[in-house]
Amino acid sequence: VRVQPALVPLARELTGGSIEVVAMAGAYPSGLSSLEVRCRDIEDATRQGADVVDTVLNTSAFSSGRFDEVAADLAGCREAAGDAAFRVTIEAVELGTLGAIRRATQLAIDAGAHWIGASTGASAAPTTPASVHAIAGVIAAQQTSTGPVGLAITGDVTSAAQALGNVRLVDAVLGADGLTPDRLRLGGPGLLGAVLADIVETEASLRG
Repeated sequence: VRVQPALVPLARELTGGSIEVVAMAGAYPSGLSSLEVRCRDIEDATRQGADVVDTVLNTSAFSSGRFDEVAADLAGCREAAGDAAFRVTIEAVELGTLGAIRRATQLAIDAGAHWIGASTGASAAPTTPASVHAIAGVIAAQQTSTGPVGLAITGDVTSAAQALGNVRLVDAVLGADGLTPDRLRLGGPGLLGAVLADIVETEASLRG
């Protein structure tokens, strides 16, 4: 479950610790605050008990070619996350080209990301299959000291068909090992309801 840092304690209470609590921290979803403000937000999320910290790549700095600034920003956020798993959402739809998506993914992994997020869901446009393929390709090439990097396609997956399409894409690039819960997360507005509706419809058709 993904929540704002202030809601982490409530999320932990309601779930009883049965699922991971992901805090959207560090000036989420824009990523445009100063590093000091972002780190303070992330540290607060970890103090509240977040299992995962999800922060956002500064796409403004990235698109302006200030890659050293982006790298330093991500490294600072990673340090602030402490023992929590560190997810970097790159907002692929704003990066323009597959080359830029690959570079942003690599910068995040180099900074210590355990997860790469494709989208915050704030953009009107969905993450394209080509973007998912590009991110997965970079992940496939990594050898990190903390284990395989996960891919979170969340924020803009709204149908069972879209989710299945992403699963097939990831399977083609990362194989079956990339489809486990600690390697792949899917989500978006209304996705659970859409999946449940498809199940009910399928069961009804089978009953005749």
